[in-house]
Amino acid sequence: MCVQNGANTALNSIFRNCSALQRVKKLTAFPSAVWKQSFDNCTELTHVIFDGTIGANGLDLHWSTKLDK
Repeated sequence: MCVQNGANTALNSIFRNCSALQRVKKLTAFPSAVWKQSFDNCTELTHVIFDGTIGANGLDLHWSTKLDK
């Protein structure tokens, strides 16, 4: 999935409440993208790969407690 400038609103909750989501193969991010609520309630997420740049304070994965570094 590739997300470009101007698509910020759709990203803010793209995977929100997908509690069974386990894997996101690859997301291409840009600094202007906002991901703050994108993974809210994704409690089963174990794997996600981001390509690109995530802006400061632009990502919150605290719901995804099964993620490793």
